[in-house]
Amino acid sequence: RLMEGGVSLLGAGGGVKGGAGVESLGDEGSAEACKASQEAAKENERCAVPLRIGLIAIDRSAPSVAPPPRVEPPRPAPRPAPTAASVAPAPVYRPAPAPAPAPAPAPSLESGAMVLIPAASFLMGSPTGVGRADEHPQRRVSLAAFSMDVTEVTVAAYTRCVSAGRCSLPNTDSVYCNYGKSDKANHPVNCLDWHQATAYCGWLGKRLPSEEEWEYAARGTDGRTYSWGYDPPGGLLCWDRLKMKAGTCAVGSYPTGLFGLRDVTGNVWEWTASGYSEDYSKPRGDDTRVFRGGSWYIENPFDVRAAVRFRRAPTYRSGDVGFRCARSQ
Repeated sequence: RLMEGGVSLLGAGGGVKGGAGVESLGDEGSAEACKASQEAAKENERCAVPLRIGLIAIDRSAPSVAPPPRVEPPRPAPRPAPTAASVAPAPVYRPAPAPAPAPAPAPSLESGAMVLIPAASFLMGSPTGVGRADEHPQRRVSLAAFSMDVTEVTVAAYTRCVSAGRCSLPNTDSVYCNYGKSDKANHPVNCLDWHQATAYCGWLGKRLPSEEEWEYAARGTDGRTYSWGYDPPGGLLCWDRLKMKAGTCAVGSYPTGLFGLRDVTGNVWEWTASGYSEDYSKPRGDDTRVFRGGSWYIENPFDVRAAVRFRRAPTYRSGDVGFRCARSQ
C-alpha cells in the first residue's frame, strides 16, 4: 500500500503523496494501484519543475557548487628601495635672510670733515717711571663729547681762508714749507704759528683742541703707548724723513688714530689750545703753547708716544708743525 502524507518531505507541494527518494510498498501490480499511480504521476508532472528546483536548492546529497573564484586586481610590481643618490632631498624652507645693515661710512678725507669723539674718562699722562717729568703725575680726566677733524688742515683748505681775507700767509722761506707749492695742496699746511691756527679754526666756527682732548683722541681709554696700540712704530706713521729730505706726507696716508682719525701721530706736530706746565700738578702759563703728536722730522720712537708733550712760544713757526681743529658738542 501506498503511504499517505499530508505534508511533503520537501515542505512544499502540500497534498502530494509520496516524494522523491521514498520507496512505495504494497500492491504494486493491481489495477487500482496502477490507476492511482498514473493519476499521481500526472499530478506530479504539474509540480515537477518546482519540485526539482526545490530539491536542487536544498538537497544536501547533491554535489556543492564552488563559488566563482575571486579575481584579485593586478598589483603593481614592487619599486626598488630608494638610494641616497636617487632620492632628491625634500626642500627645506628657510626664511629669506634679513638684509645686512649698511656699514658705517668711512670718515671723509675731505679737509674739514670731522668725527665725533664720545664723552669719556681716561688716565692722562704716563705712569710712574715711564716718560718725561712733564708727563706726570698721571691723573684721571673726564671730558664731554666733542668733534675733531679727521685729518690735519691742508694747504688747499688754508689757502681758501687766505683768499677769504680771514687768514694770514704762512712762511714760505724753507724747502720744507708747503704753502704755495702746487704739488703740496693735499699736504698739511705748516710753517704757521699758534695765532694763525687759532684764526683758521675760528673762521669755520671751530677751535683748537685742548691738550686733554688731543691725548684722549689719540690713545682712548686703554692707556696705549702709541695711537695705534703698543707695537713699535715701524711703517705706521709719516716719520724719519729728514735723511731723505722728503718733508711731509699727504694727509690721510696713515690710519694711526682711534675714532677714524688719520695721522694723529707723525707728519706734523699739532698745536693745541693749552698753555704749557712743567707737570700736571702745576698751573699752565700763556707764554708757551703745547703741541702734540710728533712729526716727519722725528726718528726716535720715544718721541712719538701718545703722552709726549712739546711746547713753543705762540709765535713759533716750523716746517714740522701744523694743526687740526675741534668743535664742542
